[in-house]
Amino acid sequence: MSNQLTGSLGPLYAREISGGGFGDQIRGALIFPATINAADPAGLTDLQSAMLSVDANGRLRVVLSGPAPAGTVSVQPAILADDTAVRTTTAAPGVGAVLATLTPAAGTYEITATVFFVVVGTVNNAEFREGGAVVSSLQLPAVVSQIPLIHRFYRVLDGATAITINATAADAAGTYSAMLIAHRVA
Repeated sequence: MSNQLTGSLGPLYAREISGGGFGDQIRGALIFPATINAADPAGLTDLQSAMLSVDANGRLRVVLSGPAPAGTVSVQPAILADDTAVRTTTAAPGVGAVLATLTPAAGTYEITATVFFVVVGTVNNAEFREGGAVVSSLQLPAVVSQIPLIHRFYRVLDGATAITINATAADAAGTYSAMLIAHRVA
């Protein structure tokens, strides 16, 4: 976004004045409100006065560098509106039992899957699945309430297929706490 005071690209810094001259120490940056151009959903044509715009779906469009050839505009979704999560506790799961499930809207997601024991059971008895197909096994140490290992996956989802954490084998003794977080990135 252009600097609203000077019209130049980049921030305007306030500097410390010492000895009657221009100081070397930066005291801070002056922040100006962003200009959002909602009337320009097809592209950013004014470049210097508004480097941000919003498309018809409310997604923020940002010019990554100053006036440049086509291909420098990035469209990102409204991230917070597209995040979803679930946390569950399951005692004595059977073979393939679902420990946690989500079905996010269509898009590309960073998925965080975590599992830990509330009551100790079978070590490494969990897996991440998409639409019932195993994507990866999940490490599950045999320690009660240990901070879980965080497993991250990037998946393109169709909005109809569920993602799940499942027990790999039956476990008559264990109680599992499972959490899935789907963070939309595109």
